[in-house]
Amino acid sequence: MAPTFTFLFKPADTDNTCKKLFSFDLQKEGGCVYINSLTIEGDKGCVGHPKTISALLKGRNIGELPVEELSVCTCARDISCGQQVAKALQQIKNGGELCSNRP
Repeated sequence: MAPTFTFLFKPADTDNTCKKLFSFDLQKEGGCVYINSLTIEGDKGCVGHPKTISALLKGRNIGELPVEELSVCTCARDISCGQQVAKALQQIKNGGELCSNRP
């Protein structure tokens, strides 16, 4: 079974965004990184967009995701969930630190 990892993305304190923690459960397989799940946490803002984003990313290869398209999605806040996810995905692609999920 391929190893799984967690990547935590916390937006900057200065970012005007509703959600405060993006937790990616990832799996490396055959040189690719796949998203097993994404949990978006925060006590403000809508619940629909984070659920939709999480559902759309589940099982996807990070290398094939439209990061540029996510980075231009806007909302009432200065920085949308989609823009935050784009930042996180870019960090993962650039070799962000992955924490091993060991039982």
